[in-house]
Amino acid sequence: MWLIKKKYLLALLIVLFLSLPAWTADQQSKNDAGKGVNIKALITQAKQGDADAQYALGNLYAREQGVKRDYMEAATWYRKAADQGNIYAQNSLGALYENGQGVDLSYIEAAKWYRLAANQGYTIAQANLGSLYENGKGVPRDYKMAYLMYQLGAIKGNLKAQVGLGNLYRTGNGVTQDATQAIHWYRKAADQNYPPAQYLLGVMYASDSNVATDYIQAYMWWKIAALNGHKESRYSLKKIALLMDSAQIEEAERLAKQWKPKQ
Repeated sequence: MWLIKKKYLLALLIVLFLSLPAWTADQQSKNDAGKGVNIKALITQAKQGDADAQYALGNLYAREQGVKRDYMEAATWYRKAADQGNIYAQNSLGALYENGQGVDLSYIEAAKWYRLAANQGYTIAQANLGSLYENGKGVPRDYKMAYLMYQLGAIKGNLKAQVGLGNLYRTGNGVTQDATQAIHWYRKAADQNYPPAQYLLGVMYASDSNVATDYIQAYMWWKIAALNGHKESRYSLKKIALLMDSAQIEEAERLAKQWKPKQ
C-alpha cells in the first residue's frame, strides 16, 4: 500500500514540475546590459552589420533594458546576428520561436536555430535542443539524441542540461534507469543553487520508489528551493511536514540553514 502511495506522490510532484511554464530557453547572464549603454551608438553599429552589436541590441529589446520591450525588434536583430553565425543570437532566436515571442511559435524553427548553435559547442543551445528531442517538439521524440545533447552540456556545467540528464536517468528514457545517476546530476545543479534541481532532489528523497525515503533530505532541499522562490517547493514543504515529527523538521531546517552553494 505504501509503495502505491509513494508512486502516486512521485507522479503528482513530477506533474507539478512539468506543468510549469517552459524554462526560459536563453539562460545567458541577465546583467544590467542596458545601463550605461550608448544605445544610439549601438544601433549605428548594428545597422553597419556588426553581429555582436546586433545581438546586444536584440538583448536590450528582449529584456527591456534601456528601451521598451519589443520581441519583434529583438527577433529582427537576433536574426541579423544569427545569420552571421553568432551562436548567442542563434540560441536566443531559437528561444523566441520556442516561446512564440515576437515570432509565430514554431518548434521546428526553434530546433533549427538551437542546432546551429549547438553544433558550434554552445552548451545552452545543446541543453535546449536536448529538451526538444526529449519532448518531441519540432523534431521526432528521440531520447538517445536528448541524452547526447544533455550530456554534452552537462559535462561542461550547464545546469539545465544536468537536470535534463538527471530526468532521463530517473525515468529510464534513452538510458538504463539509474536513480543514483539521477541524484548525481540533480545534485551537481542543486549545489550551484539551481531551484529546479533542488526541487527534484526533494522529489527523489520523498517519493521515488528506487531511493530510500529520507524526509529530512527532501525537506531540506525543498526548503532551500523555496527560499530561492520556487513555488512548488513551498507547496511540497507543507505536504511533507505533515509526515514528519518536530525533531525531523528541526533537523531539516538546521541542514537547510547550514547549506551553502558550491563555487
